[in-house]
Amino acid sequence: MDIEQENSSTINKAEWHRVSPIAVFYFLIQNIQHALNFWPMLVGALANQNARVWLFGVGIPVLALLVLSFAFLSYWFFRYQFDADKIQIRSGIFKKRRLTLNFERVQEANLEQAIYFRPFELWTLRLESAGSSKEEIALPGIREALATEIKQRVLFNKQTSSSSEKTAEPESSADFTVKLSVTDLIRYGLMHNTLVYLVAILAPLLTQNDSLWRAIGNFVENMGLRQWAMNYLSSHSIWVDVALLVLLLLSSFIVIYSLSIVLAIIKYWNYTLRVQGERFQYEAGLFNRVACGFRKHKLQTVIIRQSFMAGLLKRYSLEIKQTNEAAVKQGVPMQGFMIPVLDQIQLEGVMKLLGIDDPQWQRTLAIQIFWRTFWVGGVLTFIVALIAAVNQNVSSAWMLLPIPLMGILFWKYWYSTFYSLTENGFAIRRGFLGHSITYIPQIKVQKLSLQQGPLGRLSQYGKLSLWSGATREALDYIDITESKTCHESILKRVAGYRGRWM
Repeated sequence: MDIEQENSSTINKAEWHRVSPIAVFYFLIQNIQHALNFWPMLVGALANQNARVWLFGVGIPVLALLVLSFAFLSYWFFRYQFDADKIQIRSGIFKKRRLTLNFERVQEANLEQAIYFRPFELWTLRLESAGSSKEEIALPGIREALATEIKQRVLFNKQTSSSSEKTAEPESSADFTVKLSVTDLIRYGLMHNTLVYLVAILAPLLTQNDSLWRAIGNFVENMGLRQWAMNYLSSHSIWVDVALLVLLLLSSFIVIYSLSIVLAIIKYWNYTLRVQGERFQYEAGLFNRVACGFRKHKLQTVIIRQSFMAGLLKRYSLEIKQTNEAAVKQGVPMQGFMIPVLDQIQLEGVMKLLGIDDPQWQRTLAIQIFWRTFWVGGVLTFIVALIAAVNQNVSSAWMLLPIPLMGILFWKYWYSTFYSLTENGFAIRRGFLGHSITYIPQIKVQKLSLQQGPLGRLSQYGKLSLWSGATREALDYIDITESKTCHESILKRVAGYRGRWM
């Protein structure tokens, strides 16, 4: 039995085969990701001195040994075989699992090359099945020739199962191309800075670590920095102190955004999107090269985002979600087909290729400002009144604050929320500083609900909820006549559609 696949033609497909031993790194990273799910326990352990001693002396070494052992055993028990019609995977250390996937059910076959596979010219092949998890089968550590052969078998089966559809377009030319420059990636790093959340996670860890703060205090004292700071502050005006504080905050933001830009460059380096017929495909990645694609008929939801920073840069991000029922049931966050940065002209071009109509925006009823302010503001006012009654140090004047604040908040929410029913789809726009637009094609609506409670009957509004194969969207306070029009139009469109749903 071969350990490495030097050439796909040398493999007897009827036998069970192992992937390359280098795939141990793949399973190792998977196990590390699973181990990171225990980080809440780590937070609790760091807050206790005795627990910290046990954690660093015993816990982490034992956990590292377990992760390494499970990575090797996962590789050892992982086998695969395939023939003209299907591929089979055997895996599992204690709980054995055998998975069979028919090629005719495969929606997409994507290639990914991690940095640890590059020196060995190995790839990971991911096969996505209709009605299942997005990456149901992952075959790590195989040669490109073998991955190409499996992809060809997938295309052949799709071709024979649907003779009316062309499943393979010539690769000589593309109908539409987007190639991101380094400047575009810098914009993306500024537009989507998730490292701010990392600060919120690290803050409680640092505040609970007394030994760390003692070490920092001793360092400052030994270097004479404390005395220097006291002398400096006593000899300068308050405005100098304020300027130094502002400078410190700006420096922190510069560091955070710089790291965000670096991560964006690593993830989307040399991003190239090609659209050919109904097929969308992109390649990207500095260290881990990824080739991801999908076909237009599988589109379930389109999400267009423009954060506050993106609005200043006049750029957008677009995400295309496909069906992923199993992932939703298991609570796994879905990741769609990403186009990180688009200008207005490129966005219009992609929307045209996807068959998205120009929205005709309408606002929901303004009566929601009154009802939401009444309920939320009233509850908060009651809570403040109780606190003022119990604690005499709290002024009863605070009772005047909740209702105006809630009124401004809900006015802004109403002012920034729109919906649109067009010939082919339904869209919702939300946002405070930036905004996002969620578009669901009418023919992809799986479930539709129109609700009207007592207040809705009194004020003549309804709540419309839509489920696609990837997302659920709901919008309240729509005029009841418009709600019924949307409900009937979508039902009629779905009932009359006879094309492919996935």
